Amino acid sequence: MMKITLNPPAKHHSTTDWDIGSANWELSASKYVSPPTSLRETIGGSVPFINKHPDCLLLTDGEIRSQGFWYDLPAGNEQHFLFRCQAAIGSASGDQYRAEFRWHGVVISLDLGIEYIAIGAFTWVPIIWTWYPVRLRWQTVDEPGHPDSLKIQLFIWLADEWVEQTPPVYDDLNRFKDSAINRAGIRVGKRNHWDDTELWRKT
Repeated sequence: MMKITLNPPAKHHSTTDWDIGSANWELSASKYVSPPTSLRETIGGSVPFINKHPDCLLLTDGEIRSQGFWYDLPAGNEQHFLFRCQAAIGSASGDQYRAEFRWHGVVISLDLGIEYIAIGAFTWVPIIWTWYPVRLRWQTVDEPGHPDSLKIQLFIWLADEWVEQTPPVYDDLNRFKDSAINRAGIRVGKRNHWDDTELWRKT
């Protein structure tokens, strides 16, 4: 099941906490980490889930944690973490950043609906038919060479510890940092499962 974990933790186990992009999804009992189900798309496309819990509407700086399982890795638009999403409540579609899990790595881009702007990428690729705990963190930083920039970090649970995939990705334009709404979520495809999804807010 999907969960929201805020900081401090407050967990929920209901899909009613999410704006969902279509009806083509299921809570599948075929694969899961936490019984009885995990999230999966059903007809071969992909479905976005954007959280609408009142405490998750302004995740300007935050983190998505989930466990991912892949049957194979796509070349296209299927399996994402979504953050700084500008969608209004009631919608799962809006300008946003996304981390897209593909056959050659994890691609970070700006999704403007009719235009995608590449920001950077991580080279990590999962082994198929294997569950991986994954964390994606985004926050405004002031670092040498990157003043007032958006820093994006990817962590994978490997050999009993969180391993940061380096180098981090920066967007020096730091879009949506002053927006009145910055939501987060996931996109799921038929070729993968997400389970135990958590949203964290920087405090």
